[in-house]
Amino acid sequence: MRAIVLSSLTLISLASTAAAEVTLSYGATFTSRYVASGIEQSSGSAIQPWVEVGYGGAYVGLWASNVSRAGLGASAEVDLTFGYRGEAGPISYDLGYARYFYTGPYSNCCGEIVMDLSSSPTEQSTFGLRMTYDPSADVMNAKISVDYAPTDTLGLNLAFGSISNGGHEYWTAGTSYSINDNLSVSASWNDTNITKGVAVLSVDLAY
Repeated sequence: MRAIVLSSLTLISLASTAAAEVTLSYGATFTSRYVASGIEQSSGSAIQPWVEVGYGGAYVGLWASNVSRAGLGASAEVDLTFGYRGEAGPISYDLGYARYFYTGPYSNCCGEIVMDLSSSPTEQSTFGLRMTYDPSADVMNAKISVDYAPTDTLGLNLAFGSISNGGHEYWTAGTSYSINDNLSVSASWNDTNITKGVAVLSVDLAY
């Protein structure tokens, strides 16, 4: 009986430890325009809810948005992502895969291998590199970014990206302000070498 009790307590302890390692994050973005790689994906405002479950460095997430770009022919987008995050010395990394689904045509559109690298040489600054690769289309999207936080609540961002195989170049400049730990607002200017620039205002909720 003592062995059974000890075994039961061990299982409960292991279950509690495992449960403690599971994390749940969720939120939503309310934005004046859905823009991806400098290209407008919606003709007006968009609501973009998301949820992510993590266990240690591994994670799986869902992200959604309304879209209405004529060339896409869909009214909603849902992204399924999974991957692993960690640190290697001064470098933070995020390696994963993203699959894109749409309502209407091209329901199971495509997928990309994703690699995010970042480093913070100071408490206020962060340099980032993001690379995505679509093996079906043989297209790579590479973006470098610089983030600077002069205060605990104010952030500034610059980014430049390029898409291979007849793609385009794009860039963005923006600022954000954290109202509290869960609520922030941001404004950015997004432009490309093939389209006119667009200003975007957003409100982000995250828990």
